[in-house]
Amino acid sequence: MYRLLCPVALLACCASIAAAPTRAAGTPSARLGVYYFDGWAGPLTTFFFSGLIDSPYSGRRPLSGWRDDTPESLDRQLGWAHDAGIGFFSFLWYYDAESRTDGGQSLNHALANYRALPNHHGVDYALYYANGPGGEIPASAWPAVSEEWAAKMADPDYERIDGKPVLFIHNSFYLSQQLGGEPVVNRVFAGLRAAARRHGLPGVYIIGGIAMQQGEDWTLGGKGVLSGQTYDAMTQYNYPTFAGVQPGERTYSDVVRSAEDFWDVMAHDDSYRFIPAVMAGWDPRPWNVMAGGQLFWFKRSAAEVGAFVRDAVDWTSRHPAMAVEPRGAPPLVMLESWNELGEGAQIVPTDEARFTFMQAIAHALGVEWTPAMWQLNVKLAPARGAITIRAARRVCRTTCTVAIADGTMLTLVAAAVKGYHFSKWSACSGSVPRCDVTVQDDTAVSAFFVRRRRGH
Repeated sequence: MYRLLCPVALLACCASIAAAPTRAAGTPSARLGVYYFDGWAGPLTTFFFSGLIDSPYSGRRPLSGWRDDTPESLDRQLGWAHDAGIGFFSFLWYYDAESRTDGGQSLNHALANYRALPNHHGVDYALYYANGPGGEIPASAWPAVSEEWAAKMADPDYERIDGKPVLFIHNSFYLSQQLGGEPVVNRVFAGLRAAARRHGLPGVYIIGGIAMQQGEDWTLGGKGVLSGQTYDAMTQYNYPTFAGVQPGERTYSDVVRSAEDFWDVMAHDDSYRFIPAVMAGWDPRPWNVMAGGQLFWFKRSAAEVGAFVRDAVDWTSRHPAMAVEPRGAPPLVMLESWNELGEGAQIVPTDEARFTFMQAIAHALGVEWTPAMWQLNVKLAPARGAITIRAARRVCRTTCTVAIADGTMLTLVAAAVKGYHFSKWSACSGSVPRCDVTVQDDTAVSAFFVRRRRGH
C-alpha cells in the first residue's frame, strides 16, 4: 500500500506482447481476486524501491523485473496469474496520482498498461480506491471521478457481480469521516451508480473495506459507523495487528487463526454480506513499517498461503448467506496481494520464491499448473572469461544451456580473464558487461571477449 496515503496507526496497510503458452487446466473452485499495488512504474530511485534493491530483500524482485512500467511486463504477470487460476486483478487506484510520487509517475500506471493490452489472458480487472489520508477525492470531484470510473467499468473485461461492475474501497471508516457521514457517502454512491447507468450498466456493486486494529473492533462499534451506508458487501485488505502486537518474528498460523475468527464474527452479523480476504504475508522490514507501534513480521511458506486460500473457499461454502454471487456461481475470495513487495505480502513469481506461490494457489483452487520452460543457451566467444546468470545461480565459462521459466527476466554479467576484456553482447547494445534478458522463447546469448593490446 502507498505508505504516504495510509498510516498504519489507522490501518496496518498500507517483453513482447505475445501470448505465453497456456498451461492451466481445470476450472478454479472459486473466483479469486488479487489486489495489485500499482506503484512500481517509477525509476528505481523512487522511494517505493527503498530497502529492496541491493539489500537482504533483493530476492523479492519479480521475475518480470522490479518495474511494471511497460505493457510487456504486465502481460507476463497476467499470464502467470491466469495459469494459477486467478480470476482478476483489483488495481489500487489513487486520486491525483501524478502529483503524489517523487521521480515521475508511479501510480495508476499498471492499470493503464492493462487497458492498453489487447490480450488479458482471461484475467479481468477491477478498481480499488486507495482512499488513505492524502488520497481523498474531494466531494466536489466525485462527479468527474464517477464518470471516469464508469467509462472504465464499461470495459467487457471489467469484473462484475450479478452483472454490476465492482468497486473496492480501501477504508470505509475513513471515507465516512472524510465525507462527513452517511448522507454524503450515500449521495456520492448514488452519483456513481447513476454514472454507470449512463454507460449502459445496471449500477455498481460497492464493496467496503473494513480497516481496523483488532477484529473485535467491528462489534464494539465499527459496524455502527457504516450503518445505513449503501454498500453491497464488505471485505478487507490486510490486518496484521489482528494477531496481536509484539516485536520480532511471528508464525503465519497466527494470521490464519485471527482472520478466520473474524470471518466467523462476520458470519453471525447480518449487516452486510462478507467476502473473506486472505492476507498472504506481512514482513515490512525493507520499509521499516511499524504496525501498532512495533516492527514485526510473519514467517510464511507458499504451502501455508495456499492452505489459507483453500480455507477461505471452504468458509464461503459453509456460509451461503454471506455469498455475493448468484446461487451456483463459484464463490468470490480476495487475496492480499499480488505484489506488496515492501510489506512482504507478494505472491508474484520472484527471484527468491520462483513459482512456488503460483503452484500452491493453483493447487488450492484445483487447477493443474506447470510452468512453460524455455532453453537459454549462453556462449562465450572466445572462452576467455565467465558469464554469471543471476537468479539462475549459474556461471558459464564456455557454453551452457539452462532451463528458464517463461517470462523470467535474467541479468547476465560478463567478466574477462587476465589479458582480455569484454567487448559486446549479441542480445544487448553497448559495451557494458551487464545484459538483461527476458526469456519468452528459446533464447541464445553470446558474450564476446577480445585480447587487450600491449600497454592497455
